[in-house]
Amino acid sequence: MVPEGEATGRLQVVVGPAIADWSRRPGVRRIAHADPRRPAQVREYERLRDEVLRLGRSLDLPQLEQFEAQLFATANRTDLPASITSRVTRMAEIGLPAAVFVSAA
Repeated sequence: MVPEGEATGRLQVVVGPAIADWSRRPGVRRIAHADPRRPAQVREYERLRDEVLRLGRSLDLPQLEQFEAQLFATANRTDLPASITSRVTRMAEIGLPAAVFVSAA
C-alpha cells in the first residue's frame, strides 16, 4: 500500500455497463479490458437481458431498468418472480466484461 499523499494515480476496476460511463469521464484512461465470454455467451446474455426487461415492464417493475448494475443482488431478490431471477442468475453465471482505468490521484 502506498502511504497517503504519495500516490500519483488511481486505478479503478469497472465491470459491465459502467465501462461505457467510465470511458467518457475526463482525465481517465482505460489501460486494460477483458471480455472472456464467447460470442454465443454474449448473444445469450443479451437475449436474457431483453427478456428480463420485457418481463419487468409487463409486471410493472420499473426498478428493473437498471438491474445490470447489481446482477447478483437482483438474482437473489425474493420479491421477484422466478421467471426473472432465474434469467438474472444465468446472466451472472455468464459474466460481464471488465476494464481497468487510471486517473490522477
